Amino acid sequence: MAANNIAKHTITEQIQKRFQEDLEHAFKQYVAMLTAPNYNSSLQRDAEENNLANFSQDNHERNMSVFMQPALKMLREAGYDDATENSQRARVLSAYLAERAGLLAEARLHWIDGEEEYRPQLRDLPEELFPPPQHKKTLIKEDVSKPQTKPSHTPVPIRDILTAFMTERDFLEKSQKERIRVVDTFCDITKKDDATTVTAEDAILWKKTRLGTKTFKGENVKPQTIKRDLSVLKSLWDWGKANRLLSFTENPFRGIAPRQKKGTVDPVRPYTGKEAKWILENSRCNRKPFLRWAPWVLAYTGLRLKELMYLRKEHICIIKDINVINLIATKDRPLKTPQSSRIIPLHKDLIKEGFLTYVDSLQNGSLLFPEVTPDTNNDLSGNASKLLGYWIRKKLHIDDPTLSPAHSWRHLFIDMVAMAGATPDIADALSGHEVGTGSARSGYGEGARRKPWETVKIIEKMKSLINGEWE
Repeated sequence: MAANNIAKHTITEQIQKRFQEDLEHAFKQYVAMLTAPNYNSSLQRDAEENNLANFSQDNHERNMSVFMQPALKMLREAGYDDATENSQRARVLSAYLAERAGLLAEARLHWIDGEEEYRPQLRDLPEELFPPPQHKKTLIKEDVSKPQTKPSHTPVPIRDILTAFMTERDFLEKSQKERIRVVDTFCDITKKDDATTVTAEDAILWKKTRLGTKTFKGENVKPQTIKRDLSVLKSLWDWGKANRLLSFTENPFRGIAPRQKKGTVDPVRPYTGKEAKWILENSRCNRKPFLRWAPWVLAYTGLRLKELMYLRKEHICIIKDINVINLIATKDRPLKTPQSSRIIPLHKDLIKEGFLTYVDSLQNGSLLFPEVTPDTNNDLSGNASKLLGYWIRKKLHIDDPTLSPAHSWRHLFIDMVAMAGATPDIADALSGHEVGTGSARSGYGEGARRKPWETVKIIEKMKSLINGEWE
C-alpha cells in the first residue's frame, strides 16, 4: 500500500465503511419499527426532527465537544501523536464525526416521509489535513506477497460504543459529559479501552478504586454516586450487545452496586406549611423576576425546575376557559419522559398574586425568566438552582439538608394534590408521572395529562399556602 493512502485508509475509509454499516443497520431498525403495534408516524417524525435539529449549525460547538474525544482517539491510533483538542486536525475530524451522525438522523427522517431509497453520501476528509503521519508503524508498507492473517478478535473501543450510543439517544449536553466522564474514569483505572476484553474483575477493580477516591472537597465518593455511574456502564454494555457490537453471557457491571447502609441518606422532604408561607411572602420583596415568581410557580404546579426554566410566554395560555401551563417538548428543551408532557391548571392563589400580569409583560416568544443564563453545560436549570438555593439557604436561613430548594416544592405539591382527593391517575397526570405506574395500565393512554377540565377539579380543592391553610 502506498504511503499516501495509509492515513486515508485509517481514517476516511474507516469512517466511510462504518457509516455504510450504520446506515444499513438504521434502515433495518426503521423497517422493524414499522411493524410495532404502537408505531405512530407523526410522533416518530417529530422525534426525528428534534434529533436532526441537534446537528444544526447552532449546535456546532456543542457537537464538536461531544465528538472530540473519539476524534482524538482515532487520530492517535492512526499515528498523529501530536493531536490535541485545539489542533485544526482534531477540530475538523470531530466536526466530521458530528456530520456523519447528522446524516444518519437525516436519513431516518427521509425514510419516515416515504423516501426509503434515500441514502446520504458522506464526503471525504480534506487530504491536505491528513497526510501520512510521521510515525514508523504508519509508514510500513503491506507485504502483499505473504498471506494476511486475521487478528484473533476485532477490538471494540469503549468510547466508540459510547459515541454511537449518545448519537442514537439524543442526550442533553450535561448528560453527555457525565457519561464521557464515567467512561474516561473506567478506562483510566482499568487501563483498558477494548470493550471485548472487559471482565467482571475489571468492573470490581473500578468500583473498589472509586470507593477509595476523594472528591475535590476531600470526602469519599458516595456509594450512591458509584451506583449511578455503574448504571451508565451497565446500560452502555447492554446497548452494545443489543446492537451487535458486543457479545457476552452476563453484563460485567450487573449485580455489583455497593450496598448502602439504611438510614445513611436522608430523603428529600416537602416544605412544611410554615416554611412555604415564609418563602412565598419573602419572594414578594425580590426585584429579580426569577426569585419573585419561581417559588410561587413551583409551589402551585409541582413543575420540575428544568421544566420551569424552559417555559415560554406562549406556554401559559387559556384552554376551555381555564388558565393553564401547557407543558410540551420543544427543540431547545426535550422533556424528561413522554409522560412529562401535560397541562396544569393554575391555582387561584397564583392568579390572584398577579402571575398572569407578569407573563403578559414579556415579549412574545420570551422565556419565562430571560434574565437567567445557561451554565457551562448550556443548561438553564443549573444557574437557576444556584440562585434559588443561595436565596433560600443563605438569605432566608432555611438550611435543613433534607430540603431541596427547588424539588421540595414538587414533594409538597404532590402531597397537596393527594390531600385534595386526587385519584392516582389524576395525581400522575398533574405531576407528569407515568399513568398507572406498576399496574396493567402502565404505558397505555395519556390519562388526564392533557385534560385540564378534569384536573382543575383537584386544583380548585387544593389548600392555600399563602393563607396558611397547609400545616
